[in-house]
Amino acid sequence: MHTLTNGIQHTTGKSEARGWPAASSPVDMSKVCCMILGGGQGTRLFPLTQRHCKPAILFGGRFRLVDVPLSNAIHSQIHKNYIITQFLSASLHQHIFQTYRKESYSSGFIEILGAEQKPKKTDWFKGTADAVRQNLEYLIETPAEYFLILSGDQLYHINFQKMMQCALQKNVDVLVATLAVNQKDAKRMGIMKVNEDHHIIDFHEKPDADAALERLKTPSSVLDKMGLPTETDACFLGSMGIYL
Repeated sequence: MHTLTNGIQHTTGKSEARGWPAASSPVDMSKVCCMILGGGQGTRLFPLTQRHCKPAILFGGRFRLVDVPLSNAIHSQIHKNYIITQFLSASLHQHIFQTYRKESYSSGFIEILGAEQKPKKTDWFKGTADAVRQNLEYLIETPAEYFLILSGDQLYHINFQKMMQCALQKNVDVLVATLAVNQKDAKRMGIMKVNEDHHIIDFHEKPDADAALERLKTPSSVLDKMGLPTETDACFLGSMGIYL
């Protein structure tokens, strides 16, 4: 699989893609469908998740965490949106139905794909990748050429048009959004190593061994090419769980 990764720099209330081409020309986002993973159990956030899944947790007074990826997708002109749910999903379903009225999105849709047992599939989702796999039949029927996979419980501000433009210009099969992190944070994330062309050449989920961490360090020349600081201990590229 041919893959490409680029760094994303985060600041308070704003994030900008660095190393990506500016969206100077219009990008046809009608070819993109977004799938938001909304089944997070969120054991580390207990008791906030005692009655709600993570994406349904209140945020900023009247919003819920799921509104963050949804608003980023909508403002990036992505109007075909699925939300995959499973764990404690009642409040999340209610919020989606009450907040995102169908008539406001006549050019697309916001639909919930709840976990369900089928004649030949009686298991629940075993993880994020399996949640996408078990809904492939809906993806195949969706009029889209590209699929954006997002987590339903993250905070960011990203223009996905830039991400789409980069994927088109580089003609990649998969584009992964990453965040430069230090060694302490690297131990709790999926860490990848890329070459000078931003192709992923190694990946390790939550590396803890010193040898693995040393192997996954991103060379300063690659960080510089991405537009990221080189004189810093944030020399690991952690997956943000954003895939195109």
